[in-house]
Amino acid sequence: MHATWNSKPGAAYSIYYDNDLEGFELELNDEVLSAGETTTYNFNRATIGGASATRVFFRIEEIQ
Repeated sequence: MHATWNSKPGAAYSIYYDNDLEGFELELNDEVLSAGETTTYNFNRATIGGASATRVFFRIEEIQ
């Protein structure tokens, strides 16, 4: 699976996920570096709850 978002070249991002939009306290990666105007991060479905997770939401934050 993957997540893709608009980004700034050279910026760093943190990726958080949640199954119910309540808190986004689960961190998938704390430093994804962008190489262009869009960034794609690939991950294993098992990392975010496996097959039992019926839906997953992501929050992407630019690291300041």
